[in-house]
Amino acid sequence: MTGPRFSVVIPTYNRAERVTEAVRSVRAQTFPAHEIIVVDDGSTDGTPGTLETLVRETGPPVVTLRQANRGAGAARNLGIGAATGDWVALLDSDDTWLPGKLEDARRMIGREPGLDFIHSRCIQDFGQACGTEPEPEPPLTVEQRRDPAALLTGWHIKTSSVILRRDLLERIGGLFPTDLRTCEDFELFWRAAIAADRIGFAPEPGTVIANIPTSLSRDDTRVLPRLMDNVEALGRVIRWLDGRAEAARLRPILEARRYWAARVLLTRAARDRRFVEAVRWLRRHGLAPAGIARAALSAGRGVLNGENPSGL
Repeated sequence: MTGPRFSVVIPTYNRAERVTEAVRSVRAQTFPAHEIIVVDDGSTDGTPGTLETLVRETGPPVVTLRQANRGAGAARNLGIGAATGDWVALLDSDDTWLPGKLEDARRMIGREPGLDFIHSRCIQDFGQACGTEPEPEPPLTVEQRRDPAALLTGWHIKTSSVILRRDLLERIGGLFPTDLRTCEDFELFWRAAIAADRIGFAPEPGTVIANIPTSLSRDDTRVLPRLMDNVEALGRVIRWLDGRAEAARLRPILEARRYWAARVLLTRAARDRRFVEAVRWLRRHGLAPAGIARAALSAGRGVLNGENPSGL
């Protein structure tokens, strides 16, 4: 079968049962993947044996790689480095694809040859708790989901829905940051959306996002580290924009988001009796004193109003 060659990269860690569903959802695609690369991020459960079974099953070939536990970003980078397709499709082992996911992407690429960034609508089987952060993001239109300015305003890009042309990954100056345990996906996606020649969005649902209570994004003991990762990820993209005159219009969007992220961080830190620590952290990570002071005042009002942010 001719058409784009999709290399599917799946990082996994202690998800022996879930990774089977993820891989089989790729093998059930109406347009076949070029290859499936599963990177075991140092699992200590039965994942290695599960992957051996999947390799032997019929369907698109499964390549398995293993590394010491370094996080999803490092695992994805290893898989991308081993990929031989001209497109990289990302799927977390918690999630699954609906059968038409790659076929929809293939058709879109055929209609719009200039595409280099594709994402699609997701079905979520849970509602993320967002504490008392802003109201839920308003739904974007299809056209807005093709516009980097709109995509940068919120959490509109879901990892398991993203398909990137390989040469876009080569243009954006680095893959997933490996020192962030969360938000590493958004840091890359924001850079990719800004640098993309053309963004495509499939309005048909293509991905099912699973409810996994033990995932990093839902671990209540890691709220502050997650919020810090968010501030740092936004800061890195802002610095990456330096010298990119064509993207200057996007900088205020990211700066406004980083201010709100700092404000949410300080609100939660005050609840956790770590306010001074958080202020010092923000100063070390490049936020101007005036901005920190403004965020601190707003956070104080939030605490008085009973806010207790628990997520992103």
